[in-house]
Amino acid sequence: MSLICTNFDQRRWIKFYFILEGSRAIKPDFDRVGEAYERACTLVPSLRDAKVDAKAAVFSMTADGYPLVGPFDKNYWVSTGFLDGVSSGGGIGKFILEKSKETYSMYYNWSYTNRHAGRPTDRVSGLYGRFKRDKAHFSFRNGWEVAQAFDIEEEGMLSTLSREYQMVTNKCGVIDMSWKGKIEVKGPDAEALLNYAICSPIPSLAKIGSGLMLTRQGRIFSPMKIFHHDNTRSAFILLTEPERESRDIYWLRRAASEKNFKVQVFCVSEYLASLALVGPNSRQLLSELTKSDVSEEGFPQRSTRLMRLGPVAVVCARSSTSTGQLSYEFFHNRADSAKLYEAIICAGAPYGVVNFGQATMNMMRLEHGYKIWGRELTLDTNPFECGLGGLVDFSKGEFIGREAALEQKDKSYDRRLALLTFDPEYNPNIPLEWKNLPFGNEVVRREGQEEAIISAGAPYG
Repeated sequence: MSLICTNFDQRRWIKFYFILEGSRAIKPDFDRVGEAYERACTLVPSLRDAKVDAKAAVFSMTADGYPLVGPFDKNYWVSTGFLDGVSSGGGIGKFILEKSKETYSMYYNWSYTNRHAGRPTDRVSGLYGRFKRDKAHFSFRNGWEVAQAFDIEEEGMLSTLSREYQMVTNKCGVIDMSWKGKIEVKGPDAEALLNYAICSPIPSLAKIGSGLMLTRQGRIFSPMKIFHHDNTRSAFILLTEPERESRDIYWLRRAASEKNFKVQVFCVSEYLASLALVGPNSRQLLSELTKSDVSEEGFPQRSTRLMRLGPVAVVCARSSTSTGQLSYEFFHNRADSAKLYEAIICAGAPYGVVNFGQATMNMMRLEHGYKIWGRELTLDTNPFECGLGGLVDFSKGEFIGREAALEQKDKSYDRRLALLTFDPEYNPNIPLEWKNLPFGNEVVRREGQEEAIISAGAPYG
């Protein structure tokens, strides 16, 4: 049995907040609990024969006896000063939970039957109802309902992806990209902030750039696309993975605070929607919807234009959208998504336009070797070992992670990212079924020796 009993100079603790010797400075004083101990022995006589081990300890408490809970520092809450955590911990925990955002930490966790998804969520694009009617299969990313594929008469996932892939790569397809994380950076020091936070060149007005944010150790913190679309407000749009949205915003705000930059950094994903038109017929289809010049000379790769597509005003970006195909992405007000989609579908019938989902886009991404966060790129990866060293611009001056990146760029690395293809004809004993496909974390062996780990996989063509 243990009894906590002590006598110490409270005034000394109040004055100096804590004693450097900690609990060693507190001496047990059994007499302080002697009366209570006698009463306990009267109620439970066997206690008199029990061995008593006296302990000395200090309990923290606030002046009113309630815990100290609330904002402490930027993006942090403090929860301390519990006199009795058993009685108040549950209620305070419930309150703190309501103030917390659960994002990336739960992304790779297993789903259990007692952990209800609560779907569909409130984070749906303006086309969710239409896609549901068109038999879309949805996945879940940072609260967003994301169309994975569009089934036809229960044809099976492999057949669905093969059909979507062939239609998009030979004709054209439309995909809803509203789930992408979108961050706006604006203000007089917007470009200065991006030059400091991003190691890559910042695009000029009406241009698109690929960029990396590095940690101070020179590892990849976040890959992103950068759109410079509005010079009058010095405004930029950064495209990131939805799971990284909050994390990237915090990183940029912290960098701005560090340098006292006059900027605003905030999330615009909820109202800035996006549809992408992909495939060899996409330019012809786009020309049916706008009077703007969309020729190769008038609208080159990695550029943006303000234009009207049918009844909807958009910022049109010409980029590969991670597909390696001729692509145009249309950023617009979320309330206009249905009108824009209908205009594309109606005008696109002669050009063979089809719906396709994230799973087919992932097939094209892997086919062309594009890398994404959480798969090929992690906090353990630096740009030079994964083929992205060309995105690090040492001529631009100071940026986060510059010194560490300089040390890394001339090193040799014993690991590399490589693109592997598997031909079913060489493995006739393994049927080509969905369950047999490598999707990530599988081991690659050669003559029984482990050579690599697969980061991501998909069926091809």
